Amino acid sequence: MTKILEKMKENKKILITLFLICIFCYYLTWTISQPFNSCPDEGMKWDICKYIYENNKLPHGEDEAIRNPIWGISYGFQPILTYMIGAVFMKIISIFTTHQFALVMAARLVSTISMTLVIYFTIKISQKFFKGIYKYLFIIFIAFQPITAFLASYINNDSTALLVTTVIIYLWILGLESNWKNKHCVLLGIAIGFCTLTYYNAYGYILCSIILCLISVILNKMKTKQIIQKVLIVAIMAFLVAGWWFIRNAIIYNGDFLGINAQNECGDKYASEEYKPSTRLTVQRKNESIINMLTKDKWINVTLKSFVGIFGYNSMIMSNKIYYSYFLIWIIGIIGCLMKFKDLFIYNKEEKNKTHINIVENIYDYIVDRDEKVVKITICDNNQVIFNSIMRKLKEIEEIEVLEVSHMSRKIIRQGSVEVPIEYFYTEISAQNVDKWNAIEFLKEKMQIKTEEIVAIGDNVNDKKMIENAGLGIAMGESTPVIKNVANQITGSNNEDGVAQALENLWP
Repeated sequence: MTKILEKMKENKKILITLFLICIFCYYLTWTISQPFNSCPDEGMKWDICKYIYENNKLPHGEDEAIRNPIWGISYGFQPILTYMIGAVFMKIISIFTTHQFALVMAARLVSTISMTLVIYFTIKISQKFFKGIYKYLFIIFIAFQPITAFLASYINNDSTALLVTTVIIYLWILGLESNWKNKHCVLLGIAIGFCTLTYYNAYGYILCSIILCLISVILNKMKTKQIIQKVLIVAIMAFLVAGWWFIRNAIIYNGDFLGINAQNECGDKYASEEYKPSTRLTVQRKNESIINMLTKDKWINVTLKSFVGIFGYNSMIMSNKIYYSYFLIWIIGIIGCLMKFKDLFIYNKEEKNKTHINIVENIYDYIVDRDEKVVKITICDNNQVIFNSIMRKLKEIEEIEVLEVSHMSRKIIRQGSVEVPIEYFYTEISAQNVDKWNAIEFLKEKMQIKTEEIVAIGDNVNDKKMIENAGLGIAMGESTPVIKNVANQITGSNNEDGVAQALENLWP
């Protein structure tokens, strides 16, 4: 069985890998065909990649080689991780060629790879949020959104910021599911650290992470000591990843660890008169209200459209039909996420400790679709001829054990307020040498317990080995004849609290 499950997962991984390769190639075609500096500020960002590549060091924001003559500033003041990676890619490409086109493509490749990885983590997120066709629609929607391909095609830090924020969202889900285990706090801290090194506009996700964590632990009644511990883990990991950048800024920019004030001072010093930060016309200097700003020149409409795709220097607009289609999908998606959020946010220990049974018709599709660890599979059928045929096929498979059951099982299940009696043949499939007694033997050795000190209570064929080998084997009142024959004692049924009876007899 292990072999079968591994093969299923392997096939799924192959399909995901092939899909990601196709996505990468799709983005790469845009990367290769995109004219240089036809996208927002690509020339300024290329200058930084080139500087690091040529000088093997990070630039000062005021360095003339990277400073824009019109704006009087550079992106050297801002988080620089994207350009560092771009310079590394350029170094690698330069081993083979130093042609300008190849070097630009190498720097752009950071965006192409980042957006491909965004789709990978989108797949991981979709597996948590959606089932069936909705999962695939979600992935396709993100992967082929126009702005996604556009961001993948030129030098920018938006793509790397999107990657780390997507990772952060995925870690939110894992953290909320586990009530913030330490490992998820560590990973979240690392992701936040990388986030701070990519883009100031992504810092909102850091604030959201803090709020989410705090609300989650409060709702789940986590102790104050635990809250402090987890916050410290996140903060320390984030500092270890990104602290050097802010320390560097504070040193070279006279205490300005963000570099924002230093950038404005640089702009006032070198920019054209109309673009100096201190004199340039802004909403505040025009005495316009926020409402006027938002409504002026259809600002909201254009901004929303930009999330779908406005290309070039925010000048190339698509058909309104495309935008309205995406807006409708967004609304539906937001509603769906909010409905899921309630179940995800509160960690329910009682639910987590329950055994969840899923009834499915196609085992293969279920396992592949869910990508979850399967411990045991039970196959049921009320037709003995069909059931026996299935059993014969199963016994031909290596590395699995098939439970031998020759009798029909009878149970009463509850459907709402109605009790329904059912009859069926069933068998259990597990990996070889995986059974209850093997688990008991493992614990026996760990805890140094003698076999004669072990009491085992069961009622079905899968309990046979355990009851046979235990120091005292007890069969439930409703047990099959096979179990009663190997048991040392027989207690009451489940309805008679048979387990309690047995324990009271042992320890009155």
